[in-house]
Amino acid sequence: MTVRELAYLRGRGDSADRLESALREAIAVLAGSEACVAVEVVRGVEDPLLFVLCVDWTSVEDHMDFRDSPAMAEYRSHVAGLLAGPPEFAHYRSTAALAGSAARG
Repeated sequence: MTVRELAYLRGRGDSADRLESALREAIAVLAGSEACVAVEVVRGVEDPLLFVLCVDWTSVEDHMDFRDSPAMAEYRSHVAGLLAGPPEFAHYRSTAALAGSAARG
């Protein structure tokens, strides 16, 4: 069963647009991991300094192994100096999902 990591990243006011660009490069590093099933970054509409990194991993253990790998240092190098503070993250498992009418129609 896959797990979803949600990581909340806050950009500094003067670097949020650069952070958006850097995250495009950073997620390519994540996507290259054998443990990464899918990855997406979304940016807040009401709060454009807030980004949410959504990563589906094969397992929590595999994600933790990635965090200890050289690829994690490469990922961090893309966002270094662009964050207002350390990211907050947690892992989740899906309990229910449906496509909405707009997606089906």
